[in-house]
Amino acid sequence: MLRKLLILVLLFTAACGTPTPQGLLPTVAVLPSLTATLTDVPTATPSATPLPSATPSPSTTPSPSVTPSPSQSPTPSLTPTDTLTPTPVYAQLGAYIGALAGEVSGEFIASFERHVYTVAGSAGEWLTVAMNGENSPVDPVITVYDPLGNPLALDDDSGGNGAALLNGVRLPTTGEYIVQVAGGVSGRYTLRLTRSASAPVVTAIPLSPTALPPVGTVTPAPASGHTLRDHVPVTAVLEPRGMARYFIEAEVGDFLTIAARSISPSANLRLEVFNPAGEIMISLNANESAAFGDVLIPALGVLEAGTYTVILRDDARIGGMYTLSYGRGSSHSDTLRGGIPVDTPVRGNIERRGLRDVWSAYWAQGDHVAVEVLVDNANFAASYQLIAPDGTLVAASVTTPDGAPLIDIPIPASGLYQIRVEGTFARTYGSYTLSWRYVQQGATSTPVAGLVPVMRVEDTVLARTSPLYPFQGRAGDHVRIRVLGVDGFDPLVLLLAPDGASLIGSDDVDGLNPIIDYVLPADGTYFVEIGGYGGTGGTMQLIIERWE
Repeated sequence: MLRKLLILVLLFTAACGTPTPQGLLPTVAVLPSLTATLTDVPTATPSATPLPSATPSPSTTPSPSVTPSPSQSPTPSLTPTDTLTPTPVYAQLGAYIGALAGEVSGEFIASFERHVYTVAGSAGEWLTVAMNGENSPVDPVITVYDPLGNPLALDDDSGGNGAALLNGVRLPTTGEYIVQVAGGVSGRYTLRLTRSASAPVVTAIPLSPTALPPVGTVTPAPASGHTLRDHVPVTAVLEPRGMARYFIEAEVGDFLTIAARSISPSANLRLEVFNPAGEIMISLNANESAAFGDVLIPALGVLEAGTYTVILRDDARIGGMYTLSYGRGSSHSDTLRGGIPVDTPVRGNIERRGLRDVWSAYWAQGDHVAVEVLVDNANFAASYQLIAPDGTLVAASVTTPDGAPLIDIPIPASGLYQIRVEGTFARTYGSYTLSWRYVQQGATSTPVAGLVPVMRVEDTVLARTSPLYPFQGRAGDHVRIRVLGVDGFDPLVLLLAPDGASLIGSDDVDGLNPIIDYVLPADGTYFVEIGGYGGTGGTMQLIIERWE
């Protein structure tokens, strides 16, 4: 139709000449007089031009094209309107499967797949979501998001046997919540949703040594740099005629205990220490130190602050793999002994000079405790210290006649404390008995029944990244956050508040592994940020538990 109109206009223009701007509007009105002579054009007076008086004759059928027909208007698809369907919040989270109610089965056809379900929830309602593989290698991971797409909670392994379990996610508002599931591999899975009007009852794990930090010797990490850290052993290979150089940052008044141990096949390692001015302070080999194969420098006093250099050689010029560690004080490496219950004596043993036993006990603010160490041999002078959850020293004593027993120690804050036992000045070793008791319990102290699982995740942290892991918490919740490095990975951990503010960080509490013991200040979703020391990557296990 538009094409026909253009042809008519061109014909008329050819007949009448180019109209003046004042004649453009009247031209449309006189389209029916196409047969008029040229002398008729000037007679088109204003009285003949009003548009209402221009009644088209039947012969001028193109005239209706002056009014655009609906087909000439832009289609709705070209002009955005309020009636367009908005992109769902979950569109970027995976493939939408449907609404989740009760139990459903699904299948991943690729390792990278993410499936998305929706749940209509009400403010204050509690959801429990469980996922497991249906006789398949699927490794379930569940994340729950709020109606705006913000993560509320995540879990990987809390269900046991590799199953995922989010037990009691409290919904903050009314709306459509999102459940995202992943499996890591292809295979079938089962997903189950349970609703409740109140928090589900969760049985606490009885408080026992197995519920506390792990037991064992701290595994040395591959040497990723040349600066040694307090009680963090490293391992590397010494060339047959080569040497290894490391550095220690020390302050005036520090005592440094340094040890190297041959794994194979080195014959006679030698340690040398130089002060910040480059002057040699001590040189000692394994045969001279008489420390059961270690080359040990015990409690070396520091007279000036700065960087001290440690040189490692092999006098036999054989070389080979070795471990090296240092510590401030009377030891260089830890042996993790686990938890110690109240009024329950336990046996310990410092196997050789320079080692330190680490025990754990939970105490509440306001408690007063007594701690006792009894050595089996009077020649073994044992030192022992109480260390607060933030790493500060609470009290210390020795088993010699000059030592004051720890009979009434006030506990400054609730949390997991360490009891460290070592040979004084790394010069003695032996076996002992350790016990502790309450002198009094704080007025507001509540007996600890055990630990309730909150989150358990095994994941790989890429180099130079710091992934976030969300979990729900309530004001007053006392949580313990542990990150266990796998195959030498040295993790760092930071707890973030619901508003993103940093609350507390940790590093190397349990050997290379960080532990956070913290009382949450408010309700909301908290985040655990995990990275690798020096920007390294590796595999880790994140375990979050709540004290009950």
